[in-house]
Amino acid sequence: MDHLLFDIDGKLFVDRNLSMIEDYFNLNMEFNMIKTFIINTEHHGQEVVDDLLKNLIGETVCVCYTTTTIGSDFKMGARKNFDPQISVQSELEGFVDQGIFRVLINDNSYSYFKNTSVWSMAKDVDKRAVLYIR
Repeated sequence: MDHLLFDIDGKLFVDRNLSMIEDYFNLNMEFNMIKTFIINTEHHGQEVVDDLLKNLIGETVCVCYTTTTIGSDFKMGARKNFDPQISVQSELEGFVDQGIFRVLINDNSYSYFKNTSVWSMAKDVDKRAVLYIR
């Protein structure tokens, strides 16, 4: 079953069904599924990453390896440092059942990775998703 991403009052919620959110808020209201997300494996779990990867196959994504670490003074996507980073942007291909993926530009520009290598993912409105790997 796929996870649903909801924006409620500016907060992102990941849920498998509406009833859990309705129970949480003890309300009956309509929710709009959104096309933006920021997740990390530690907080949201590997299942959410796997579901999102499955839904991104065939879409243009940017796979990013960076040495930047997340701390209290770091904002994801910040460009004010020169920490090493390598990014490859192309169509996501993969075998979900095997947990292996790649983006391939040509024989010299590519990235192969496993689903368990993804530690964070982000996507903004009308932008390509960025997959942060370790």
